[in-house]
Order: sequence, then structure tokens, then C-alpha cells
Amino acid sequence: MPRRVAALLKPAPHNPPAQLAIAAVLLAATSLCALEAAHDLHEFLELAHTR
Repeated sequence: MPRRVAALLKPAPHNPPAQLAIAAVLLAATSLCALEAAHDLHEFLELAHTR
């Protein structure tokens, strides 16, 4: 079996605490961006409604 194929078939290295921390940070950042976008949309609609 070629080395490249063997490398692809190997199990992935496990580092659950680091992966969990990275996922939590990405989830928090995504949530903050979504909240900011919702707030901006609300302000835009309020502005459009008053004109």
C-alpha cells in the first residue's frame, strides 16, 4: 500500500480538550456575530420604518 494511502487510512490524532476549546471559541464568536447582525438589521428596519 502506498505511503499516502496508508497515511489517509490511519486514525486521526485525538486531542479532545483542545478541539472542544476551539469549537467553543468558534461557537461563541459565531453567536456574537449573529447577534450583532440581528441588531443591525433591527436598527435598519426601524430606520426604514420611520422614513
